[in-house]
Amino acid sequence: MKRITILMLALVVACGVLSAPNAGAGWFEKKKPQRTEKPEWMTQPQRYEGPRMSFHSGILQQDGWTGWRLGETKIQFTKDCLITTEGASEGFLDAGREAIVMGPKFGDTILAWSVRVAQPEFMVGRNQSSEMRLETSETNPDCGKILEAPH
Repeated sequence: MKRITILMLALVVACGVLSAPNAGAGWFEKKKPQRTEKPEWMTQPQRYEGPRMSFHSGILQQDGWTGWRLGETKIQFTKDCLITTEGASEGFLDAGREAIVMGPKFGDTILAWSVRVAQPEFMVGRNQSSEMRLETSETNPDCGKILEAPH
């Protein structure tokens, strides 16, 4: 009886070994995603051939009722143009003030992406009276210590 059991066990193992290479990994076939390669245009580095961004500075002038000029150059604003003004919480354009405009230039027109309006010269610096003594910092000239001030 022992011999028959050992023989049957060996026969089952032999059948298993012979049928194993044809066995699948699961009960159902699993669909593998097809491999896709990048097209040729995606493998090459892309270049931005659009207009060149540049900075322009000058004095703002109002051109008619709705237009603006920077010196002799017309300004067209993009719909999301950012306008900032030094010393103000909200940006605004003001004729006669110096501005820096960032954007591409097409002929005699600048397409403005951002405009930075500078403070007028009379507002730049500190208002110091003769009664006030101020010691400026060596590391940062905008900071300092007030030694004497009127009461």
